[in-house]
Amino acid sequence: MIRGNQILSIVRSFSTTPHVCRSSKVNYFDLNFDRRLKVDYTESIKYMESEAFKRTYKGLYVWQQYRRNHKGQWPRENTRPDCVNAEGFLDTSNPCVICRDEYLVLHPENRKLLEQFIDPYTGKVLSRKVHGLCLKQYRNLLISIIKAKDAGTITYELPDRYFDYKEYYG
Repeated sequence: MIRGNQILSIVRSFSTTPHVCRSSKVNYFDLNFDRRLKVDYTESIKYMESEAFKRTYKGLYVWQQYRRNHKGQWPRENTRPDCVNAEGFLDTSNPCVICRDEYLVLHPENRKLLEQFIDPYTGKVLSRKVHGLCLKQYRNLLISIIKAKDAGTITYELPDRYFDYKEYYG
């Protein structure tokens, strides 16, 4: 007689890598998917221009349709520290935008994605409360934006300051 656990171990042995088989937490919906395997940023750039991306996000920013589950009437100021655990599986049923879609890679060359997290009027990075990224991905976002500005892939204007010199000179 074969039990449910034995069937699951047989399925795991045929359809997963040995690293995922040893994991204590198993994603029953997708046994083959390990979040530690990273997608190259060049594939992410191609994905941002593909028809699948346009169909998924419908011309909006990637974070606009995302709704963060929160306790109570108002969302908390701080988001979760990380959406993926050490074993490579999602810790939560409602991960942030970057952790949910493996083809969205924060990299200084991925200009199209980084510009979605910058306010077009002020040029400042949007807060975590607006787009709901986890703390780990928000730090990666800040680092990528700073590197992109240094490399010149993202242009930004410095504000002009006009002084009334009559106040300083007689």
